[in-house]
Amino acid sequence: MLDIVRFAIGFALLGYAAYSDIRERAVYSAVWLAMATAGYILAVYEFSSNVYALLTFAGAAVVFYQWYMDNIRNTVKMAIYFLSFILVVGGMVFGFADHATWLGLATYAVTVLCIGLYRKGVIKGRADARAIMAIAALHPAYPAIEQIMTLSPLARSVAEVTMPFALLTLFYAAVSALSVPVYLGIRNAARGDVGWPEMFVGYRLPLRRIPGRHVWLMERVEGDDVVLYLKPVSVEDVWEEVARLEAKGVKRAWVQPKVPFVVFILVGYTLAFFVGYPLAFTTS
Repeated sequence: MLDIVRFAIGFALLGYAAYSDIRERAVYSAVWLAMATAGYILAVYEFSSNVYALLTFAGAAVVFYQWYMDNIRNTVKMAIYFLSFILVVGGMVFGFADHATWLGLATYAVTVLCIGLYRKGVIKGRADARAIMAIAALHPAYPAIEQIMTLSPLARSVAEVTMPFALLTLFYAAVSALSVPVYLGIRNAARGDVGWPEMFVGYRLPLRRIPGRHVWLMERVEGDDVVLYLKPVSVEDVWEEVARLEAKGVKRAWVQPKVPFVVFILVGYTLAFFVGYPLAFTTS
């Protein structure tokens, strides 16, 4: 029943986040706060008799919530990180043999990892990083529902620590995101817009339809040449860039769609819940 409750909360909030990101290209921070808080409350309910596990989950929660404190000093942030580390270490020292404690450690590790990947630019959007962190809090363990493939008890315990549910969601999200270049390639080929590799990165759009669209302009005028960028950057004045392209005789320009990754996280979340671990095996 807890698995169903967790999935209902996660799917509803991720669905809203995906809808908001598509419509407004923004997701309210309250969505991730609500998801993670629900996860930590459920963890307290599920592991209420396991003090050591609760210590590790408390360490993960401290790191998660501090990321919303943008106006605090770096020394305070370091103190908060140190406190979270002490909580996790304390839980692990005394509850090393307990699986629930390891689940809290995995939640903490995913939370810290997401912050690091975001700061290094590997995860581009802050909402994407917070989504994975919130999923880690909501689903510290794999669901008990057996679908398609199952894990032996030992393999499942190992997988939950080495490949937590949140990272499994990220894996499926990354795989599902590969559908975008495939779709773009088929669409461009059908329209006769062939070019390598830009036909798998974007599509051509009449210049006057570009401003106001959720796209990045892939073509820019530099000097006397029209230059194509496979990794476009935002421009301050799209109309000005369009006018410069028109002056060069360009009728349609390559653009790259801004596809919210939260949409793929929603897909990955659903696949992770119902499909499960891709290397799962069944034991008799």
